[in-house]
Amino acid sequence: MAPRPPPPPLPNSNNSHLVGAIEAMIAAMQQQNTNMVNQHNLALQQMESARLAAEATQQRHLEALHQIGENRSTTGSSQAPPPQVQE
Repeated sequence: MAPRPPPPPLPNSNNSHLVGAIEAMIAAMQQQNTNMVNQHNLALQQMESARLAAEATQQRHLEALHQIGENRSTTGSSQAPPPQVQE
């Protein structure tokens, strides 16, 4: 035996109210989804900017260390060594 299909909905004045409420919920959820996607994209852009800034800072620090090394090698041992930092 094949299963019976569900009975057709009974005409009811509440049906139109329920349909309207469901449609309003769908619209609200779609708007919320759009807002969340926009927030996600903004967060990704901010993370990318932070990554680029960190890379630029790291590059400047490496260049500064390289320059310090060059300066030490050209001045020779006439200067006292820098103080040791204890952690």
